[in-house]
Parts: sequence; C-alpha cells; structure tokens
Amino acid sequence: MRPYDDRVPDESIILRVGQEHAVRLPPNGGAADWSVSVAGMASAVDVRKMWTSRPYEEDEEDAQAAPPRFMVFVIRGVAAGDASVHFQSVRGNEYHVAVGVIP
Repeated sequence: MRPYDDRVPDESIILRVGQEHAVRLPPNGGAADWSVSVAGMASAVDVRKMWTSRPYEEDEEDAQAAPPRFMVFVIRGVAAGDASVHFQSVRGNEYHVAVGVIP
C-alpha cells in the first residue's frame, strides 16, 4: 500500500473484494459529528456510516452508568486497489485508515 497523502495511518488493513471492516470512532457531539473522505483509488472501497453503538450492559450496576457510544462506519472492499480513508470530527479529531483491496 502506498500513502496518498502525508498522513500516517492510524490503522492499515487488507480486505478481499466483498469483505468488510468496522471502524468505531468516539462520538464528539452528535449523530453527524464525523465526516469521511477517500483518497487514492476511491472506487476500491465503499464507506458507510452505520449506527451509534452502545456496549452491552452486563448487570444492573452497569445499566445505571451512561455507557460510552461510538460512531460505527463500515469499509467494504469493492475492487482491487489501494485507498486512504480519512475520518474527521466536527471538533477536529482525525482518524486515517490505509486500505488495500485484493481480488
């Protein structure tokens, strides 16, 4: 995989065509707090915002504490190639994933 910008990826993954990888990002203000952009071979991946997750509450004590939530995105390999997926929050936080997709 070669980088498409000068950012060091937080995560590097290899996917086969049709395979998916979930990315969990901390919430920073609401449902629309993270945006996503793709550099490199954008047609190699499909990125979708799926949901806000909530960890499983194991007992009543956990149920009373406000559990942390995460924004969940799914990166899916759709064609062979390399791409760089960049997530940015409204508060300026960033997360970069280098993706290589193989047949």
